[in-house]
Amino acid sequence: MKKVYALILLLLCSPVFAVQPQFWEENSQQSFSGGDPQFVSIDSDGELSLAPQLKKVYSSNDPIFWKMAYDSKGNIYAATGNEGKVLRMDPLGDVKTVLDTNELEVQAIAIDKSDNVYAATSPDGKIYKIKPDGTSQPFFDPEDKYIWSLAVDDTGNVYAGTGDQGKIYKIDSDGNGKLLIDTNETNITALAWDKHWKLLAGSDRNGILYSVEPSGKAFVLIDTEMQQISSIYSDPSGEIYFSAIAGIAAAPLRNPNANPAPAVVVPQQTPTPTSTDQGNDDNEEGDTSVTVEVGPSIVTQPTVSAVPHATGASQLYRINSDGFAELVYTADEDQIMDIIAYKEGMVLLATGKKAKLIAVDANKKSTILLRAPEEQITSLIQVNGKFYAATANPANIYELTEEHSSKGTYYSEVKDAQTTSTFGQITWKATVPVGTTLNLFTRSGNTRTPDDTWSDWTTAGTNPEGKRIENPRARYFQYKAEFTTTSAALSPLLRSVSIAYLQQNVRPQVLTITLQPPGILFRKQQIYPQESFAGIPDELPEDNPATSTTQVQTGYEISPLGKSEFRKGYRTITWNAVDQNHDDLKYDIYYRTEDQKEWILLKGGLTDKVFAWDTSTMPDGTYLLKIVASDDPSNPAGVALNNFKISDPFDVDNSAPTIQVLKSSGDKSNRVLEVRATDQFSTIKELQYSTQPGEWKLVFPVDQINDSRMEDYRIEIKNPGLQIVFKCTDRVGNVSTTKYSW
Repeated sequence: MKKVYALILLLLCSPVFAVQPQFWEENSQQSFSGGDPQFVSIDSDGELSLAPQLKKVYSSNDPIFWKMAYDSKGNIYAATGNEGKVLRMDPLGDVKTVLDTNELEVQAIAIDKSDNVYAATSPDGKIYKIKPDGTSQPFFDPEDKYIWSLAVDDTGNVYAGTGDQGKIYKIDSDGNGKLLIDTNETNITALAWDKHWKLLAGSDRNGILYSVEPSGKAFVLIDTEMQQISSIYSDPSGEIYFSAIAGIAAAPLRNPNANPAPAVVVPQQTPTPTSTDQGNDDNEEGDTSVTVEVGPSIVTQPTVSAVPHATGASQLYRINSDGFAELVYTADEDQIMDIIAYKEGMVLLATGKKAKLIAVDANKKSTILLRAPEEQITSLIQVNGKFYAATANPANIYELTEEHSSKGTYYSEVKDAQTTSTFGQITWKATVPVGTTLNLFTRSGNTRTPDDTWSDWTTAGTNPEGKRIENPRARYFQYKAEFTTTSAALSPLLRSVSIAYLQQNVRPQVLTITLQPPGILFRKQQIYPQESFAGIPDELPEDNPATSTTQVQTGYEISPLGKSEFRKGYRTITWNAVDQNHDDLKYDIYYRTEDQKEWILLKGGLTDKVFAWDTSTMPDGTYLLKIVASDDPSNPAGVALNNFKISDPFDVDNSAPTIQVLKSSGDKSNRVLEVRATDQFSTIKELQYSTQPGEWKLVFPVDQINDSRMEDYRIEIKNPGLQIVFKCTDRVGNVSTTKYSW
């Protein structure tokens, strides 16, 4: 007996868990992309492997490297902010400042065939020329406030894309400049050359890509619905790749007589604590670094719809040699900041916000090569077969090597079980060559962002068949996969991860109860909708034609009930109920009058959230309904839970109003009647009379509004005949008639 009592006590005190386990499955690039890959690549097939090595070759005290370029000797030049410098790194890695301006930013840089370097500044909009011997001088100073982009042609002419007027200047080798084109855009943010040495120009405000003739004649290659063209790359075959950043949609044309505000502003330096692990507490850094917003800040413009809707924070487009443009890649969160050619016919993208390198092939398949520890990768170049990446927040220069990193870690996104849950097995599919290792770890907690209150990381072992997760019951869960290799040519591959969890059973909720107007029934939504009514098992005889449709909330969806019809005496009840465990629910309906205490079962075992109650046999009175929802269909006895909601009071009225002629006066040509209509329970809706068969006339009460259970009417009739028929209707549709003669 003591054991029985102990068992009962255990059942009462222990949390009740749902019967059906659920699973988190990750087996695609999309599902893995929600996590944080640190020195781990994610290819288009959803395979995780060690990323290429990112070798730091220079670390700067500046917060931003805006752009890089290289000369014929392999020297790399980097434009910086927020101190407006140009640095030169020689092939041996030695770095020297070759230009120190008084401006805040050097945002564009280009190099001609003679290794002269041109650097453009903002916000004062100047171009400086740096000669191969390291000396520098001002080269071109237009009236424009910003210079965002530079390009140099085959004969040494320099082209400058400016803001805030969206102009392009052509400057000869002596620094003599002339306006090539005024695009009527706000900023020209990217310049490049196509295969035939036509200038390609990308704009900010309406996201337009232009092809510009030497004469200044421009042709629009594509008018995107994105706001800014951020980078352009033209490959030797003639295909053009360009990236566009989302923002405000196309804006009205600029008034050339107005004094416009700049649409791109120089980023301001704001001290902000930064961390690269997104809540992964075992690799946090405690220092504080300076964060600078990289990329143009957009001034809101009125919206004008121009092209089909685009999605994502930025997009990569490709224009083939025939001029056909197609979308190649969409970055949902990141901004594509630069594009260069990569190996095997691919292009390499540098992104901001999460500092990723992404390789995209000709078939639109993408590989997230790696994520850098900085916040943005701003510029890419290839020098003598080596790839270099410049970053911001902080400013560093890296070499991207062909060899795998020796180790890397993938942190999954934090999984939300919605309620306290027990975690089951974790399993995975992987290939682990000799000389490599793959280890999985798990942890759990009850805060959305992992912190010190979470459990410690617990090993899941190395066997892909998995093991039971040993972390405590909690709402949130995270796993990490640690990759290592002893050979730079080899890497373990992780293809999928599956985590089982069992939610604590939570009571269902009845959120709302809706009583439709008296007498309203709804046809079921079927192929043959006239077969039956919602909430009624049997067919009713046809009376009135269908008049309208309505909708009722079921769960989190809205389901149509179908056409409505009037059937006297019926009351349709609909309700909205949800279950956090996604269990199947059944419903019981109870009723009682307002003065009763005990509930009476009206109908049990319902699965639809609608019931039509024939109240014609019920006594007049004020009633309440109770809807009880149970998750019994998905749980065994002792585990199933229920919950209920009580409706607002409502009236049931099956009694017709009475009609009484209080006074009749006059003669055969003119008669005046004083009539009273009374209803025991409902307000009077209307009174009509007829002196000729089939001709009914509506009459208003003495106080001009039918709003009470007793209404008085005064009726004056010309040539009334010998009798009159009255018809009175109450608010629930009860009708009475009476005949009066004189």
